[in-house]
Amino acid sequence: MPKKIVLFMTVVCCLVCTAQAAEDEEFVNPLFAEILEPLSRGTWQTTLTPTKRVINNKLGASREENCELLENTQTHITLKCRGIFAFRTREVEHTYRYTLRPCRKENNCDYKASWLVEEKVFDAEGEWAGTATLYIE
Repeated sequence: MPKKIVLFMTVVCCLVCTAQAAEDEEFVNPLFAEILEPLSRGTWQTTLTPTKRVINNKLGASREENCELLENTQTHITLKCRGIFAFRTREVEHTYRYTLRPCRKENNCDYKASWLVEEKVFDAEGEWAGTATLYIE
């Protein structure tokens, strides 16, 4: 009986430590935690954390996905996320790669942004599913 209790306590401690590590994780570059504004009309405002991706449109609708941080560098991050999309009844998995680029006139960037963020989307099979450009003021 004591072996079962020790095993149970070990499993619980491991789960708590894993959950705490995910909550404590931060982006190497804090710019990725800023609100990402869309350049195109078809893209929604995006907010990222190492464990979530939340998108909002101007009418108040929003969608949240639970994520796992796969890559975390100064210039890019990659998130593997799961969420329910419009007109679907089950969760769908996508991988998002966000890459930062400075917005400068010499780079032909005339936007009010300080940074451009390129979003590349891949489906569960790793096939390219789309690209969007967002910005950080």
